[in-house]
Amino acid sequence: MPTAWSSHLKDYAEKNNMTYKQAMTDPKSKEAYSKLKSALPPAEKKEKKPRVKKVKEEVKVDSDEPVEPAPLKVVKRKPRKKKSVTLPVEEPEIFVSE
Repeated sequence: MPTAWSSHLKDYAEKNNMTYKQAMTDPKSKEAYSKLKSALPPAEKKEKKPRVKKVKEEVKVDSDEPVEPAPLKVVKRKPRKKKSVTLPVEEPEIFVSE
């Protein structure tokens, strides 16, 4: 979906027989766009909704009975892969007899 500015540049480039890139750098294209934009009615602004912080409410119990806590969730973890350790290989010494 093209913006108003990019569609204006395409039209401006066609009318003035130039490329899109040349229209982007041409100061007259910016002047033409500002005149076009000032002729349009201002856009309506949307009302912002007030931000509300969500807070968990405490459960009030009127009875004297103790409240049991919620059971904990059991999470099964995947076993970690053991890192393989490579030991340096010692080359055997070769004895050459004279």
